[in-house]
Amino acid sequence: MKTVSTIFLLILTFSYAAETFASRVYECVDEDGRMTFAFAPCPAEAKKNQESMPTIHEQMVKLELIDRRISRVKRAFHDLPQEQQENLEAGDAPKTRKQIKASYQNYAIELLDLLSELRSERSRMMQGAIALLSQSDVLH
Repeated sequence: MKTVSTIFLLILTFSYAAETFASRVYECVDEDGRMTFAFAPCPAEAKKNQESMPTIHEQMVKLELIDRRISRVKRAFHDLPQEQQENLEAGDAPKTRKQIKASYQNYAIELLDLLSELRSERSRMMQGAIALLSQSDVLH
């Protein structure tokens, strides 16, 4: 009987935590410009600054998608030298070889730029998730 009570208590606790994390978080800015986060809508005086933020679950899904894109870009960047070498071996003319090298160099730069953008986006998403968790009553 004690085990059943313990399991019931755990289920109740986790369902409360899930409900709290699934609820919307509102970002409110008061007249002094201070930003606060709340699970309830902003007071009337801050209504114009009210912005509904995504839930923790929504942010975690977005982070997973960003991580997958980062992995694909890193894999493409890793495979780039081998692909370039194969194309260089296939091209006989020196002019063609220069074009292949320039093309791969530009592609490498594009991949690095994309990787940088994705990592910046991931960092912003993580900061938002941390802000949501720090405002959560479940963890305090």
